[in-house]
Amino acid sequence: MDSSFTFERYEIDENKKDIRFFYTLKHLDKIYNFQEVISLPSIVEIDEVDGMFQKILQSAHIALGMSYWKLFCPKKILFFTYSISPTQAEFWTKVFTKGFGEFYFKNSIHFEGLVHFPSDASIQDIPQSVELKDRSLVGIGGGKDSIVSARLLQKANLEITGFIVETQKDYQVTDHVGDALHIDTISLKRNIDPQLFDLKALPESFNGHVPISVIYACLGILSGYLYDYTNIIVSNERSSDEGNIEYLGVLINHQWSKSSEFEKLFQNYVKNTITPDLHYFSLLRPLSELQIARIFSREKEFLHIFSSCNRNFSIEKSTSRLWCRACPKCAFAFLILSAYLEKAEIQKIFGENLFDSKELQPLFKQLLGEEGHKPFECVGTPEEAKVAFSIIHERGEFEDSIAVKSFVQNTLPSIHNLKEMKDEVLSSKHSETIPKKFQSVISQIQNVCILDTFKGKKVLILGYGKEGKASEIFIQARYPDIILATADKSQSENYLDVQNEYDFVIKTPGIPKGLVTKPYTTATNIFFENVHKHQVIGVTGSKGKSTTASLIFHILKDAGKDVRLVGNIGSPGLEALLQPYSQNTIFIYELSSYQLDDISYSPHISVVVSLFPEHIPYHETIQKYFEAKHNIIQKADADDIYIYNEKFEILKSWADTFSGISLPYENDFTPSRSKLIGTHNQDNMRAAVTVARQFGIPDSICEKSISSFEPLPHRLENIGEFHGITFYDDAISTAPESTIEALNSLGTIGTLFLGGENRGYDFQLLIEKVAQNQIPNIVLFPDSGLAMRKIINSISSYNPNILTTSDMGEAVQFAFKHTKKGSICLLSTASPSYSVWKDFIEKGTLFQNFVKQYAKKNAGEKTES
Repeated sequence: MDSSFTFERYEIDENKKDIRFFYTLKHLDKIYNFQEVISLPSIVEIDEVDGMFQKILQSAHIALGMSYWKLFCPKKILFFTYSISPTQAEFWTKVFTKGFGEFYFKNSIHFEGLVHFPSDASIQDIPQSVELKDRSLVGIGGGKDSIVSARLLQKANLEITGFIVETQKDYQVTDHVGDALHIDTISLKRNIDPQLFDLKALPESFNGHVPISVIYACLGILSGYLYDYTNIIVSNERSSDEGNIEYLGVLINHQWSKSSEFEKLFQNYVKNTITPDLHYFSLLRPLSELQIARIFSREKEFLHIFSSCNRNFSIEKSTSRLWCRACPKCAFAFLILSAYLEKAEIQKIFGENLFDSKELQPLFKQLLGEEGHKPFECVGTPEEAKVAFSIIHERGEFEDSIAVKSFVQNTLPSIHNLKEMKDEVLSSKHSETIPKKFQSVISQIQNVCILDTFKGKKVLILGYGKEGKASEIFIQARYPDIILATADKSQSENYLDVQNEYDFVIKTPGIPKGLVTKPYTTATNIFFENVHKHQVIGVTGSKGKSTTASLIFHILKDAGKDVRLVGNIGSPGLEALLQPYSQNTIFIYELSSYQLDDISYSPHISVVVSLFPEHIPYHETIQKYFEAKHNIIQKADADDIYIYNEKFEILKSWADTFSGISLPYENDFTPSRSKLIGTHNQDNMRAAVTVARQFGIPDSICEKSISSFEPLPHRLENIGEFHGITFYDDAISTAPESTIEALNSLGTIGTLFLGGENRGYDFQLLIEKVAQNQIPNIVLFPDSGLAMRKIINSISSYNPNILTTSDMGEAVQFAFKHTKKGSICLLSTASPSYSVWKDFIEKGTLFQNFVKQYAKKNAGEKTES
């Protein structure tokens, strides 16, 4: 007799509560008939001739049959009372092939070509529409993941009902979780044919893992249809995509039926063969296990009733304990929760310190990826385990425990990319499988804030300027249990030496990262950890970022948006977070290269306005400066947006490798009126309009807003006309490229102020431009003024009147004396200010003050004409 497995039929009992599924398994000379029963929680009115309902029952029939087919894995598969389409057959062939990967591996089954579902080519897939209530069934399994999903949905004020499948017995854990959530539940009872347990004991039968989440998915769709729910929500994290071991050239994944691959396959299967109106998806797909643990750690009322240990859900064995304290899931749950809970709290949950269990030490090494393969259990990745151990080490509560000491001594020294690993593990990703309505639910999940792990620890703010002071106020308000101190050059010349006295450092932008000797974060990263990236528009560039950020702010505000301007041009980011804001608030963050040098996140919209050499002493090389700027888009997701000035080839090259949506500036907008002058400001306006259009803001509002926009101080600022001379303050221009833009933007220049700190810039093109324009009067400030003079002297056709000085008053007096009426005196030094002044603001303010003082004092004097 050939071995075969037949999906016989299914039927609904007269009581309208029990659905029976029948199967026949032929093996050698024996025939086994099985019957499995799904008991519904309440009577439902069922139209048994409903084609959609039949398709749903067929799917459940096939999924439930997996438990019986695997006894002998017959190659021949038959259907008795119905047939399936080629699309359905392709789906189920893939499920029985990939979903049983671990089972095939453990039973040494050569599965290539083993499974092929028969189909009827005449059957057409005609999905039907159905009107269901816009509400959600949420799978409740008793573990932390489903609790996190339910709590997120509750906080979003969405209507949910718990969905539970109990196999062979009642699950007290799920009942307790449902009660604690204060939600109604729909509980299906799954009664497996008792013969299965007898046959599993036969030496010739196969035993092992069934892709159980396939069964839950099909029963979820059945329940959604019967009880009028359009959404079936599960709680599978992105870590479930990682496999365990390769077998016969295929990566085997214990969690395949929880993976994004299965989720997409099942979504398409339901949409294309059943109905587009039932939506199955995982709410937690964008998150790692460690992120979920962090969120769950705040749900204190669930800490002592939940369980992720599978011993609680064993069909054949029962236990009175929530945690067996011996399996991979117990070890992994203890590990990731220890990163966020106090030691006493985690030990109370598990009853002991599992890090000191000698029996579990090999398991911890497996979880770290150091021995064998990833355990065949629903556990996270080795990277998550390493990051969790590193956080535990930084917190210091388990330093004497066996597993933690082993990690610190043997594993930590070999991790050379810990920061990047943390960034990857602790940041949310985009998921295309989540419906748009629920994207906003998941978008409210903040990234893991590192400060959450330093309760009672000593934290040092390194640098105590404007941002350092804002960081201090924020941390004192949000994290009062942190022992906080500050260190700054103004306090002591040896301020860097005190770092070793602290557990953690918050570095302010002015401190190069190479000077930090302890684990650290930045105020910018803390900001991104406390808001969702979809609320942030980041703006950077060598020049023009302040004007562009301010223009975006001005337009969005005029369009009625709740918008805040933060960063270099506005208030410090953390200061803004202490003010009331909502999930609809938009933060426009001007980001300097100092802030971007060690940023761990990307804004939702990144705008890069220009790029040329700047800040070389801080970054050491031009390449490192460019890399810092590039960081603004390095952590972007597929739905993030990069808006760039295509006049810069390097910015265009970034667009070629960007993972999200790249948009050059819109070029079909020219304002009829604007107080901003110069082609570079035309570009800044185009950048702002490109951003505004992403929010659906009409050009008419952009036009009106730009016309009322006042130029920022010290940026080609027209001070006024005095003695027939027009004075412009462009103190912000601290690089040759920006001074060239200023020269291109104005009329006849009579006197030009140049020079400042010498950072090794190449002034050749600038001086050639100055010589070409035959600017008659030049003021040169130290130190770069000397380099510029050498170039001027090398141009035989250009012989200007030159004043070399470090005195702004003397320079202004020179300008009044030698600048012809009707021409311009321009302060645009093409160099940083620090060799003579505190910053560009002091330089520009002195220039303006001396111009006005001298004009008033010498009102009767004549200038050249």
